[in-house]
Amino acid sequence: MVALFIRKARQMPGFYFDNLKYEQYLKIYMAKFEETEINSLSEFIKLIERRGRPDGKRMILYRGQNVDKALIPGIARHLYRKSREVNEIRMFNEFKRSSLPHLQSNPKNDLEWLTIAQHYGIPTRLLDWTDNPLAALYFAVSKESMEESNAVVWVFSASMDNKIFTEDQNFDVFKEKELKIFKPSTIIDRVGSQSGWFSYHPYHSQGYYQRIDQEYSDKDIRLHKILIKKEKSDNIKHTLEACGINKYSIFRDLDSLGQYIFLKNKS
Repeated sequence: MVALFIRKARQMPGFYFDNLKYEQYLKIYMAKFEETEINSLSEFIKLIERRGRPDGKRMILYRGQNVDKALIPGIARHLYRKSREVNEIRMFNEFKRSSLPHLQSNPKNDLEWLTIAQHYGIPTRLLDWTDNPLAALYFAVSKESMEESNAVVWVFSASMDNKIFTEDQNFDVFKEKELKIFKPSTIIDRVGSQSGWFSYHPYHSQGYYQRIDQEYSDKDIRLHKILIKKEKSDNIKHTLEACGINKYSIFRDLDSLGQYIFLKNKS
């Protein structure tokens, strides 16, 4: 459907397809999903409670964003236009060559390499998720956005046996054409401490990476967007911190400990 839209749009007089703006064009085709606005931590917890106890049949994942933007990976947001995949592969290979002296153990496959590259700031086709709803909420409200935008927590759920989940981590990360969700290995402690998961977004040669909301045609997959007004984010952040949810409780490393102690004692 997306490719058909792009082909038709290119036939329009005077139309210039800019990859940076493709998100705007695709909004017409976005699946409808539930949206709820919250104003406090208690309202957020009530939403989570309404989902009931985990029954072992469905996986529920959360993603916190400090701006209300589409569910696309980092590489799709950067200014590479039609050369996005070329740049992604180039950066990935350079990271592999240069990072080995700094790693405590060698990654076993390219998916582990991609996970590490993502963690250390390389834009990739991976998107971060967590199975901890309070961690996702903290990510959404802890960093103030420069944009006039709401923060958002995305909630994704699907049956545990849905084909979107995979334990195979040996597929070709630059040739696979199916959207996947996986739990990374514990090669990075910080990812494990935040109950991290990743969605893998394949490149489809039309200048875009597949979006997870485009998989909504699978009736088993459910998406829920929880909106947090910009002016409410700071209060929710302070309430989370009062309940012991902070950068250190999520990441559990020396960097986050130092930042937590500094911010706690900052006048």
